[in-house]
Order: sequence, then C-alpha cells, then structure tokens
Amino acid sequence: MKTYTLKLAITTSFLLCFFAVYSQAPGCPNLDAGPDQITDCNNLCVDLTASFLETGITTSYEIASVPYAPSFPYTGLANPISLGVDDIWSDVIDLPFNFCFFGDTYNQIQVGSNGVIRLEVNALDRDNEWQFNEDLPENMNPTLGEANIFGVAHDIDPSILSTSPEIGWELLGTSPCRTLVVSYSSVAHFSASCNSLTSTFQMVLYETTNVIEVYVEDKPFCTSWNNGNAVIGIQNNPGTVAFVPPGRNTSDGPFDISNEAWRFTPNGNPNYEISWFDSLGMEIGDTSTISVCPNTNTTYTAEIVYTNCDGEQITLTDDVTVTGTDSPNAGEDGFLDICPTSPPIDLYTQLTGITPTIGGTWTPPLASGTGVFDPAVDPPGVYTYTVTGTNCPDDSANVTVTLISAPNAGEPGALDVCETDVPIDLFTILGGTPDTGGTWSPTLSSGTGVFTPGTDPNGVYTYTIDSGNGCGNDSAEVTVQAVSLPTISAITTQCSNGTYEITYQTGANISVTASSGTVDMTNNIIFDIPFDTDVVITATSSIVSTCSITETVSAPDCFCPQVVFDTPSPICIDETGEPVNGESFPVLETNLDPSLFSFVWSLDGVIIPTATASSFIAENPGEYLVEYTSSTGGTCFGEASVIVAFTEGPESLSLSLTNGLFSSENDIIAAVTGGSGPYEFSLDNGFYQDSNLFPNVSLGTHTVTVRNTDGCGELTATILVIGFPAFFTPNNDGFNDFWNVISDNNVPDMELFIFDRYGRLLAQIDPNGQGWDGIYNGIPMPGTDYWFVAELKDGSETYRSHFTLRR
Repeated sequence: MKTYTLKLAITTSFLLCFFAVYSQAPGCPNLDAGPDQITDCNNLCVDLTASFLETGITTSYEIASVPYAPSFPYTGLANPISLGVDDIWSDVIDLPFNFCFFGDTYNQIQVGSNGVIRLEVNALDRDNEWQFNEDLPENMNPTLGEANIFGVAHDIDPSILSTSPEIGWELLGTSPCRTLVVSYSSVAHFSASCNSLTSTFQMVLYETTNVIEVYVEDKPFCTSWNNGNAVIGIQNNPGTVAFVPPGRNTSDGPFDISNEAWRFTPNGNPNYEISWFDSLGMEIGDTSTISVCPNTNTTYTAEIVYTNCDGEQITLTDDVTVTGTDSPNAGEDGFLDICPTSPPIDLYTQLTGITPTIGGTWTPPLASGTGVFDPAVDPPGVYTYTVTGTNCPDDSANVTVTLISAPNAGEPGALDVCETDVPIDLFTILGGTPDTGGTWSPTLSSGTGVFTPGTDPNGVYTYTIDSGNGCGNDSAEVTVQAVSLPTISAITTQCSNGTYEITYQTGANISVTASSGTVDMTNNIIFDIPFDTDVVITATSSIVSTCSITETVSAPDCFCPQVVFDTPSPICIDETGEPVNGESFPVLETNLDPSLFSFVWSLDGVIIPTATASSFIAENPGEYLVEYTSSTGGTCFGEASVIVAFTEGPESLSLSLTNGLFSSENDIIAAVTGGSGPYEFSLDNGFYQDSNLFPNVSLGTHTVTVRNTDGCGELTATILVIGFPAFFTPNNDGFNDFWNVISDNNVPDMELFIFDRYGRLLAQIDPNGQGWDGIYNGIPMPGTDYWFVAELKDGSETYRSHFTLRR
C-alpha cells in the first residue's frame, strides 16, 4: 500500500497539519518514494529512489524549458486590474506568505500593465513605463529597472476593450504551496498599427519553493511600435543580475511566441534535506537512492525537509513497502591483516556488504568455539561463514586472515668516516636485516638516509620503521663520527752532525710516519734524517685510518749557515729620532765572514744600496732583511729577517678639572699629545693606571705623571683643587671658628667677598689669612646663611655660593 503525506513545520518542524496530496501544481514542494517493490531469492535487495523538486537558496536560478501545460486559467481570476487604463502599476498586493527572491524576502508585489511584476513596491508610483531597447540586466531605464519578473514584458494596452482583455491575479492552493497567479488574456498591443494583435500569458509564483513560472499562449510582434521589443526573465532589485531564457532577451527579438513555458528554479546551495527511515523509525540513509534487503515485509519512509529563506521549514513524507524474502545473508568476503600480538577479534565484524545474518557457523572451527580469531593460537588462512537457508539456498562468505610480521629496524650501528669521504647510506650500517622504507631522524641534508661528511653533523641518527597497519614500530640508531682531516703545521728544519731533524705541530688522535728518519710523536720531532734527503710526512687519524694527508719537506742545505736574529727591545727615541736614556741603535749582526759571503740588506722591502757588510746598524724602525750568498762557489744562499721597533715618549701633558677650580667634588683629567703611546698615568707618585681620569680627588695641589708603557719618556704636571666649607661655628672653641677658602699654601691670587642675604657687604678677606670670624662692625652676626663671591685676580674665573653660620 503506497501512501503520501505532508507535514508543515516552522523552525522546530512542529507538525501543523496533514493532508493528502495527489495532484498539485508543478512548482510545489513534492516527494514520491516510488512504487512498492518485491524481493526474491535471486534478488534479495532493491533500490529505493525518492523523486522530489530539487531547489536551493535564491542566490542563483536554473532556467528550464518545461512543457506548456498551464495549471491555472488565464481568465476569470478573482482580482481584475488595469482594465481600461494603460501603462499603470496596480495597487500594492499583500501576499499571505513570504516569497524569497535573490536572497531577500518579500510579502508584497505590484503588477504592471505591460507584463511585469515588481517586488520592491511603491504605492505612490503608478506609472509603468513602456519604452526600452536594452537587454537584461538593466537599471538605468525605469521600464526595466523598476521590474523584477518579466513574462512577457512588452508595450500592451488594456484600454483597447474591443479585444475583451483581462488582467488579473488570484491566490490559489493552500499552505505550504499557495501560488500567486497573474494572468494577461487577449491584451492588445499598443499603437493603432499594432492593436489588432493581442498577447496572452501568465506568471506563477510558488510558496516554499520560490519557483517562478512563465506560460505564454500567444505573443506576436509588431515592429512598427517600439521595434516590437519584448523580454522574458527575472532580475534582482539593483538591476545588476538577471536570468533570461535562451533567445528571449531584448536583443534576440523581435520574436513570435506560442505555447511556450519557462521555469526559474532557485539553485543555490540546496535548501532541502532528504532522509530514509525504516519501519522502526531509524534513519537508514540521507541520499535520494538507497539499497534495502528486508527479510520480511517492510515499509520505508522517505522524508524531505525544505527550509525557506525566512527559516520556515516544510516537511513532506512518502511511504513505500518492500515485500521481503527470508533468505540467508552471509555478507560479502572480507580480509583481515592482524599482528601476532593483537587482541582477539570477531571475524563477523570483518564481513562486508549488507549486514550479514547472525547465528551462522565458521569453518574451520576456531579455538574460541565461536567466530573469534585469536592470533596467538589460531592459524592464518581462509575462514568461511555459512548461514543456513529455510526457503532459499545457504549463503556463505569468506574472511581471509593474514598474520603480519612486526616491523624490523635492524640493529644499532656505528660509523667513523673522514670529512672528505664520499656520502654513505646509513641503512648499510644497520646490523641485522632491517626493513626498507623507514625514516631517519634528525633529517639529513640529502633528504634520505645518505650521510654527507663535512655537511651533516656528527651524532646519533635514528631509523624508524612503521608497520602502517597497527603492528607498532621499531627503531635502531647509527652513531656517526666524521673525523676532520689531519693537519701538519709549523714545520722547521735544523741541521746537526751529519743529519738534520724536522719539528712540526699536529692535532690530537693523529699518528705520524716519515719516509726517512726516526719519528718521536711525543715531542713532534723527526730526527736522524741524512743530509740531502727529502722527507714525506704522513699524518693519519687514529680513529679513521683512511683519513690522512702528506707533506713533503725538502732537505735543508746543511752546508750553508743559518742566520737567526734576536728581536731587539723597542728603542726609546726623542722628538729628533735619537735614542734616549743612554740607549743606542741596535746592531744587526750575521756573524758571517765577509770574505766568504756577500750581503744585501733591505728595509720594508726596499734595498739599502750602501748596506753590503755582514752587520748593519738599524737607525729606522721596520722589518730588516739580509740575504747572503757564498762568494766562494757552491749553492749556499740564505736570508734572515727581524723587526726593529721605535717608541716615543709624550710631548706634552695638560691637566683639567671636571667641575671647575672652586668645586669641592672634582675629577682630574690628564690630556697627552705627541709620542707613540700607549700611556699610563700616576697621581701623586702612586701606582700607575691605564685610565687618564682620577675621580673625586681631595682639595689641594696634585701631581700627575704620564709615561709610555714601554718606559719611554715621562712628563709631570700639577693642578690645584680649591673648596669652601659649608658652615662654621664662631664660638671660640677652637674648632671651625673662622670661614675661609680650603686648600694648601698654593691658593692663587683672588679676592673673596662675604654678603648677607640682602646683598650687604660684610667682609673682604685674604684667602691666605685667618678668614672671617662672623663679626660685622664689632657685632656678632646671627646664625643664618651668608653669600660669598670668589674672583681670580687674573679674571679667568668667578665663583658664587653660600655657607651657614651656626651659633
């Protein structure tokens, strides 16, 4: 038995009403679960397919040409409009439902006498314009810009009554699919040359689905008025987006239409949800087509929920009955890859396809006596599940069980290489039989497991292999040490009796061999090397034997003397360049017999033409080089060099105070000019220091001495620091009874004046005298603050401040 029901739900899908629907307008929400079906032993399952009107939100529309079969009349509608009046908008028409259009919601419309509807109403605007030649979309020409639905928009004249015209509207149907029908019947075209032609067409707006349909019974054209322009379509309120059927825009005309219909269906994101339920009310699918395999007669329910743009929800349901067959169902074959350490698992859960019938048997039997496979005791292989049939044959399905080996990353390894060796794959260093396809951490520069000496850092690299099937992972480490290439440096040779020796420097963990002589690696010496024998020295890492370098040392001319100069101490000179402190210019002595050798001397790379003796007096600083050659034949040639340094003492020393002569808190700064430095400084014959600043010195005369750090030259200067007491107490107790300048006996010539707070001069005192006793004109002055002015007689400085008299 096939049934069809409809539920209207708002927001919460609360059921408002039920009614049987067997015939309805094509743009209404609808649902058909399909015909009842029967299964048998050969066809245990059937597909159920629900048919319904597919709609979406109104951000866009699908245009479809539909069969010309109007569901509503062109004449006799309940609300006639525009009769006898041309180019007019109707009164505002209230809709009893919300109509969604291009993402907005409307519940009012106006109908134009020229075949249009607008949703953005204006009761004061009654002129429905007629002239246009633009395509949709269009927002500049009000003929098109003021309208939203065009079906068919063209200049017609309902004031021509001879054709018995009708323009009217009516709301038909019931919720949730009420429809607004606007019809134009036998309305004459405008102008005397065209009004013998009439148009009959209709526009339908559907509740819930927001579908718009246009039916055209007859629309001829007459080019003698407005070029016969006409257009079918819909357009958003801004006039920027339109949907027009093919060949029906203004520029496609003029066109003659008869028995034509178009449907505009919203096709934005779907605004419906489809579901299937079994007889127990359990949801079993959310697609239009599902497959079911009942073993008894079962009724299935298809449900669709439409959600309008205002949130209103409409629910439709339809039932379909499937006659089931009591046939055994063992499901479909399955496969199980399991680890040896995995817990037991029921093989029934590994069967695929439609849910298998429970209660079947497994062969071969498992240790559990049921369908539970335990990898610790049950062997891998094929296990068959059989369900015995009553009216239909038995059914069986297999589960193939495979035991997966645990991952093996191999055994730890170690690699010692030279930094100059070629890259090596760390996988080859692992012990055992590791599985391939693992990963290395940390990542190597190669992006693989290849270690590049000199680029990748030393350390521990971990190889991890993951089973990828739940059997865990395994890891092993390779410890890598890339040894730096050995070095040999500071190679020198020294001749002795009949042999010569080589001294050298090298790093740790390096062994040294030589092609001749005896190697003493403790003292870095190769000795007992025969004269005239070149030696190849090989330095090899004691960690990596292939990591080595060689150096070839040419045998020295042991029959040719070697000259070595002692580096003289820096020579202290005066401003004329002459040595001071009883010093003299150094003599560079080769100690070679001038009758056996010739000499060439140079200073800083410039040959000294007059210097040809075996010795030379260095009267200028710089690097001296002597080249000597045997003058008696043979191949003896040698050279020796030495650097001679001169230093100069300071030329002048000046001292200054940071806060002026009269401040009680002062630092002394020593400034040096001339000389070569660096310098060090001493205050009052104290310890020398690198800084030329002596902070917070005491009052009185101070002596500062500066000298070159090489002991070259010395200058001395003195400076006086003067201060004044902040108070005095003239009470004849022998302490602080007089006020005067504080310093030593070297106070400079100055004039010292004392004033009271009103600027009255009380005393002028001698800085080298006893000072002021606090008496003015024989009268002791009261305890308070007094002011003084100190002026150096050379006019270089004046100082003003105050002090306190306490009694």
